[in-house]
Amino acid sequence: MESVVCAVTVEGKEAALPEQTTLPINDSPSQQVRRGGPRFEENLTANYSYHPLVSVHGALSFLGAPVVAPSGVIFGTLFVVGLRPGVLDGTSAELVELVARLLGNHPEVREVTDAASAAPQVTI
Repeated sequence: MESVVCAVTVEGKEAALPEQTTLPINDSPSQQVRRGGPRFEENLTANYSYHPLVSVHGALSFLGAPVVAPSGVIFGTLFVVGLRPGVLDGTSAELVELVARLLGNHPEVREVTDAASAAPQVTI
């Protein structure tokens, strides 16, 4: 499974992650967010040095929150990365969580997640 970066801007400068960058979600900070809720990683190199977010794109810190539809289905993860130490803080965390909640209530997200939850489920 992969995650796709849809749009990124960094302080009005060229983005660290170009739009439509594809990143593996397995063993990533985003996967941890999807499993356990909002997450702040001050030092990505300690736990994710192998992940392209760190090894290719040079991310040092990570702040993410799940985008959850009203139905409870997780649509994805909203995250920001810091390329310098100390860029992300508690104020940033509150903002990311707020925007993730707003995105979860967007009509297009509700449409997609409602359709997914209405699909037949197979139990093995």
